[in-house]
Amino acid sequence: MSIKHVLFIVTNTHEIGPHKRPTGYFFPEIAHPVEVFERHGVAVEYCSPLGGAPSDDGYDESDPAQAAYRKGKSIRRLARSRRLAEVDVLDYDAVFVPGGLGPMADLATDPEVKQALARAH
Repeated sequence: MSIKHVLFIVTNTHEIGPHKRPTGYFFPEIAHPVEVFERHGVAVEYCSPLGGAPSDDGYDESDPAQAAYRKGKSIRRLARSRRLAEVDVLDYDAVFVPGGLGPMADLATDPEVKQALARAH
């Protein structure tokens, strides 16, 4: 039995809108899926358009899944995300885009994100 691999495409958008509201990926949209994937033996890898550490939004320390993710190994891998251009989405069993305002901006304006998702589809 081989291990399944899921690629999370995470945003590098740190602010949005005319008032430059701070944003990023919506924290529970990574914490909860990662908890489920890891419980079922699915490997999670991260990339982002620019690579590196993405900004998060909406962290709730009272949520056990979010608190565990914040303290876990996976968030450290997220902080060193690979650049999307370095990744072939076809090397993965699934591609996952966690929600939030940042990813919405990427989906609307980033041609590389659009191309990766079309290729995965």
